[in-house]
Amino acid sequence: MAYAVFVFKKELGGKVDLLLKDDLISRQSINQRTGDVMGVGKDNKVVFLEGSEEAVAKAKEMLKADGIENHKDHEALMNKLKAEQEAASEGFGAIFG
Repeated sequence: MAYAVFVFKKELGGKVDLLLKDDLISRQSINQRTGDVMGVGKDNKVVFLEGSEEAVAKAKEMLKADGIENHKDHEALMNKLKAEQEAASEGFGAIFG
């Protein structure tokens, strides 16, 4: 499964709407976080896209025109997101387990 992590200024948040409106991309796994939570600056927004190679390539192409590219530390950010999701799952397991 392919993925990309896009970090950009909050004022460019409308670009995320373009991704969500695209039929192919919107059917993939998309997570959004604020930059301060992910450690990339409080004025930033982070979008995680995970899915088919075709959808990830299309998203990269759509955002490239605005200078938004796959973040240089995309692996570290994706690992941080996965750890956050696992911690949340463990918490729900303790409550409902």
